[in-house]
Amino acid sequence: MNKTYGVSFISSYIPRRCGIATFTNDLSASLNNVDSEDGFNVDITAVTDAADGYKYPLEVKFEIRDRNVKDFKEAAYYLNLSDADVVSIQHEFGLFG
Repeated sequence: MNKTYGVSFISSYIPRRCGIATFTNDLSASLNNVDSEDGFNVDITAVTDAADGYKYPLEVKFEIRDRNVKDFKEAAYYLNLSDADVVSIQHEFGLFG
């Protein structure tokens, strides 16, 4: 393996019942299964609509409560300090509060 690329998705994520959550899960799983000389280190910043959050899988490293501006600022700080080479924002109207 020559290089590992950090990829971070900002999105809703499973187990949240949402098409974007399913899409992001499938996309991250596909990147983790790429067979090449280079690899991917994928993590998720999950956008949460539930007051109590969700029981997320281990790849979720940060959680944003969709109506909390402070969470968005903290997520930006977290991502700036992370090893992400690429940040992919999955968007649909209403997802980000």
